Amino acid sequence: MQQGKGYQTAESQEGLPIGTIPVDATFSPVRRVNFFSEPTRRGHLTNLDRLTLEIWTDDTITPDKALSDSARILAERFELIANWGQIQPPELPPGQTPIGGFGPIPAQVRDMLIEDLELSARTYNALRRFGIIKGGQILVKTEDELLDIPKFGKKSLRELLEKLVAKGIIPAPPEKQENTAEEAEESAEQAEPKQDEPEPEEEETTEVAGEAAAELPADKKSGSKGKKRYTARLAPATNAL
Repeated sequence: MQQGKGYQTAESQEGLPIGTIPVDATFSPVRRVNFFSEPTRRGHLTNLDRLTLEIWTDDTITPDKALSDSARILAERFELIANWGQIQPPELPPGQTPIGGFGPIPAQVRDMLIEDLELSARTYNALRRFGIIKGGQILVKTEDELLDIPKFGKKSLRELLEKLVAKGIIPAPPEKQENTAEEAEESAEQAEPKQDEPEPEEEETTEVAGEAAAELPADKKSGSKGKKRYTARLAPATNAL
């Protein structure tokens, strides 16, 4: 015998000893509920309805108590909707925030086996002995709760978080994201091909005597498409003796 809440299917029961046959279990003290409405009148008002509730319990709680508790729970749930957008998530100190955050956990991540994380033998065995066999059981725990697991230290926690980040299950910490961005930028700079700088053209000067512009060979005229550029410098003519 054990205590629980609501209806529990056999498939949802985890960490049972070997040889145990799980069966569906119901923990609700309410066995049956029925209701019906019928028209009624009060004085001259005839457009009224009468609501009748029939509640059967297992004698661990009275029908009146079951009805009042149900109404209280329903009012608490509706209050969350009535104050939608005004309730802020609690600010917890570091280490007390669930690994997976406060949002919903996708079904494929919740049902993923821890074998898929490819953990080391020490980390895997520590989680397995504690009854953690699926990803959803990890994401709902805080770092402090994980560190309370026997033989599960900070090194195992760091390895587990790195595996979850590598699989894209949880986002990388802010400092990790900055380092990753810097590494990507450095890699892009190293991978960028360097453009070959054009070789400087060699300039060769030829002095030619004469009163007119010197005539150079065709391959040495200024403006040729070769790598070398030739220019003519006129020297003053000398009188012949």
